[in-house]
Amino acid sequence: MEKLSRKLIILLILSGLNICHPQDSSHDIVIKLNGEEIIGEILELGASEIKYRNNNNRETAVSKDSIFIIKKANGSLLKINIEDGPSQELITNNLRKYLFHYYMGLVYKNRASSSNSLADSGTAIAHWKKAINAQPTSDSAYYHMAMTKWNLALKTQDASWMDEFNKALELNPDKYEYRVTLIALIQPGLFPGKDFYSNKLIAIDEALKKWPEGCYLHQAKAEVLLNLDEYQEGLKEVNYAVENCEVDYDLLLIRMELNLKLYKVVKKSNPNLAQSLEKELGNDYLRILSVADGKWVPGRFKKFEKYAN
Repeated sequence: MEKLSRKLIILLILSGLNICHPQDSSHDIVIKLNGEEIIGEILELGASEIKYRNNNNRETAVSKDSIFIIKKANGSLLKINIEDGPSQELITNNLRKYLFHYYMGLVYKNRASSSNSLADSGTAIAHWKKAINAQPTSDSAYYHMAMTKWNLALKTQDASWMDEFNKALELNPDKYEYRVTLIALIQPGLFPGKDFYSNKLIAIDEALKKWPEGCYLHQAKAEVLLNLDEYQEGLKEVNYAVENCEVDYDLLLIRMELNLKLYKVVKKSNPNLAQSLEKELGNDYLRILSVADGKWVPGRFKKFEKYAN
C-alpha cells in the first residue's frame, strides 16, 4: 500500500508539471538539448558535469552545458538548462507547458531525423507551435520548428521554414549558430527546380541585408544565379567573394562555371569580353590546381584545361 501511494504521488507530481514520459519512472532521466535521453541513476552532481550509471551498469559523465532537464526518479525536476531558459525558482503554468512541448518537440524531431517519418515531423511541429504559444519569445523554439520544417522541405520544397527561422533571428539576431545555419541551409544544391532557386534568391537577399559582408552568402547567391542562367550577375557575386574572402576550391569552381557559360554566350557577339573570360578561365584553372586539396577528380575539369594553354 505504501509503495502504491508513493507511485500515485509521483504521477500527481508529473501531471502537475505537465511532463510525462513512456520510460519507467523508477529511473533518473537526463534529457539532453538534442532530445537524446539517458536513463539510469545519477551518482554525482559536479560543478560542470554529472556522473551517472546507465542501465548497462556503466558509469560515465555528461557535461551540464549539454543538458536540457533532469527528471529524478521521484518525479522532481532537478535541473533546467535550456538555451533561452527561465530561472529555476519560479515555474509558472505557461513554463510547464513550454518545457513539456519543447521537450516533446525535440524528441519527435530527433525521431523524424532517424526515421524520416512525415508523421513524426508533423507531431514535432505541433509541439513547437504549442511551446511558442506558451513562450512567444523563445527563439530556440522558433529555430527548432524551422529546422523540422526544413527537413520536410527536402521532400515538399516548401520554403515556409524561413518564416520561423526569420522570427528566431529577429528574437536573437546575434546568435552565431543561427547565422551559420542560415548560410548552410540556403545552399541551393539541395533542391532542384528554378522556382525554388528564385525563392532562395529572395532568402539570400534578405540575409545579405543583415550581413552584407557574408562571404558564403555571396557564394551561395552566385550558385543560384548560375542555375538561373544569370551569368553576369553571378560573376559579380562570386568576384566579390574571391576578392574579399578566403578562396577555396568550391568558390573557384563556381566562378569557372559562370565564366565558361558566359564565354559560350558572348563568344561571337562580344569577342573582347570573350577573350577576357578565356584568360580568366585559364588563370582559375591553374589556381584551382593549388587549392583542390584532395577534391581533384581526374577528367572532371577537361573542359577547362584548354584555356590554360
